[in-house]
Amino acid sequence: MGESRAGDQAEQGFADVLNKVAANGYARWEVGVKQSIFRKSFAPFGLAEGVDFKEYDLVYVAQGLLFWGARNVDGRGFDKEENRPTNLQIPMTRGS
Repeated sequence: MGESRAGDQAEQGFADVLNKVAANGYARWEVGVKQSIFRKSFAPFGLAEGVDFKEYDLVYVAQGLLFWGARNVDGRGFDKEENRPTNLQIPMTRGS
């Protein structure tokens, strides 16, 4: 009997939920099997059919460090230009 990874049950649980709330227009959701949600309705992410998702994020690179825009403290997404971030997160460094 093989050992399972710690995330296997959580991943299967997520696939099971998708099969209930996002089944229409998709093949059965299975762990490790890719499906495109591009230009399709996908309720878990609030996506509408035929609409491309976009974010107005902020990216800054300096001295080998990568900075992403900090999320808005009130939870607003970056889906509108007026919600674009004005602060940066802690930087990421490039791994060796």
